Amino acid sequence: MADSSPIPTVPIRPPAQPTPANGIVKTVVQKDFDSGTRKVIGVNSYVAEGANPFEPFEIDPAIESEQVERLARLRRERDAVAVSRALAELDVAARDGASIIPPTIAAVKAYATVGEISQSLAGVFGSFERDAII
Repeated sequence: MADSSPIPTVPIRPPAQPTPANGIVKTVVQKDFDSGTRKVIGVNSYVAEGANPFEPFEIDPAIESEQVERLARLRRERDAVAVSRALAELDVAARDGASIIPPTIAAVKAYATVGEISQSLAGVFGSFERDAII
């Protein structure tokens, strides 16, 4: 015989809100980091001696301006209505909890940019921001 008692639900915790306690914890974490108690490889532990062997990547200004022009041409020549429609469908699917893969593919086929697709999804899901440790 089946049990007719309701299934217990687990409350979903809301996202952490900034509180004075969070600030205190961050301060303690920073003190641990500064004292060496908390290790971060490559930052305060196992750091390579000598000069930094990595050179930052720099984009050639000629290539950058060429890419900016290609993007501007794409936006001028594509079907703006089809892009708007595809991004709206992506937004609806994300809000409804449906699979976002088919509308993402449709948006790509309509020539929506990665930035436009990302902005659409960030409008629904938000974007990641790392907590600052002071």
